[in-house]
Amino acid sequence: MDKEWRYERKFFSEALDESQLYQQVKLNSYGFFEEFPERQINNIYYDTEELALYRHHISGSPNRDKIRIRWYGTQREQVIPVLEIKSKRGMVNSKEKFQFNPILLQEWKDEGFTLRRFDNEIVSRFKELSPKIYNSYSRKYFRSFDKKFRITLDFKMSFSDPSRMKICEINDAILELKYAEDHDREASHITQHFPQRLTKYSKYVKAVELTWQLVD
Repeated sequence: MDKEWRYERKFFSEALDESQLYQQVKLNSYGFFEEFPERQINNIYYDTEELALYRHHISGSPNRDKIRIRWYGTQREQVIPVLEIKSKRGMVNSKEKFQFNPILLQEWKDEGFTLRRFDNEIVSRFKELSPKIYNSYSRKYFRSFDKKFRITLDFKMSFSDPSRMKICEINDAILELKYAEDHDREASHITQHFPQRLTKYSKYVKAVELTWQLVD
């Protein structure tokens, strides 16, 4: 099956918090409504020992990937993990998802959040990767009245090195506009109402850099 490619435009301002960004979305002329209930997102990001995926990102490489296991909610016992392979090619992004059977989170943590827990042909492609960052955040979901555009609003962010689980919390709130390639021209009608700057903000990159500062 062919991948679906889309634009993902991120907006960030240190001066604006989640409630202010929420008001921007609700007042936008494209009539954005809340599509799903707010929920917590949890991720384990994987990389090589040399942090090759991180380095591709900060070098500005137009072609780069992120590998993560994601699960939803505040459940701390049994969770449903989803492997996500997120690819960026130039200005557009795609994401492949592979859902696994439910697992006990504590058992997986005791195993070091290893990908070997998932005996799967897809996972075997990434056997050289190991867990580098755990992060979680709350997300609100919005859809435009014409269903062409989605907005996500992420806030209450925390992250840590999975091997140390020393939690760091940050107050950043990120607004992200997502849409198919053929709607790019129209997207400016939405973004012109956002006073904050377009950014290349990456939760993984920020977590890696701040986690290095946390290491004793």
